[in-house]
Amino acid sequence: MRVLTVKQKALVLPVLVLLGTFAMVLVVMAFMSTPKNEVTQNGVGANGFSVYVEDDANLGIDKAVSKDDVSNVLQGKAKSISDVEVSKVVNYNGDRGQTATYNFVRVDGVKASLYVDTMQFKSAASLKNSHIFNMTASAGDIQGKPSYFMLAQTMGSVREYRLMVVNDLHVYKFVIDQPVNDPQNISEVSAINTLKKLAAKANLDI
Repeated sequence: MRVLTVKQKALVLPVLVLLGTFAMVLVVMAFMSTPKNEVTQNGVGANGFSVYVEDDANLGIDKAVSKDDVSNVLQGKAKSISDVEVSKVVNYNGDRGQTATYNFVRVDGVKASLYVDTMQFKSAASLKNSHIFNMTASAGDIQGKPSYFMLAQTMGSVREYRLMVVNDLHVYKFVIDQPVNDPQNISEVSAINTLKKLAAKANLDI
């Protein structure tokens, strides 16, 4: 398991400041919308809302897709792919998340990455209150489960293309991110098609 990076700090710090029910909504939405969010801070609010790292836990997100799966769907788009990097599990008031990342080099030599997030919600009410379906559109069923297009977004110097698949209380986000200022030889249409192919191969029962 790799050490958590700075990116999840950007997720949890606002939670520790805002706290409360509204903060929980923001945290879960941020998880679904930001790249590879990782935290190192733990916190508990006056109302009992908590965010913490489960150091010894593993949701098994690294088993959702294999390096071979990623290589197959990126065929013609990548010339090298790294081994998987797995984040620690973060518990957002009982909802638990983890990320598996495959860094790769595009055929034009530019570094990019493909990652898979999972969020395991503690209840149907918690899933509903997360508002993760806001600003999405149906992408049809994948493995008999509903999938959704998510708006492409720019985070600093990174542009993300995203697809979400929902299996009951388990939500998976498939993402390709690449530098926004470099020639985008993986277009949004191409990225989404690639992610749909990957989701079709994925283990969605983790």
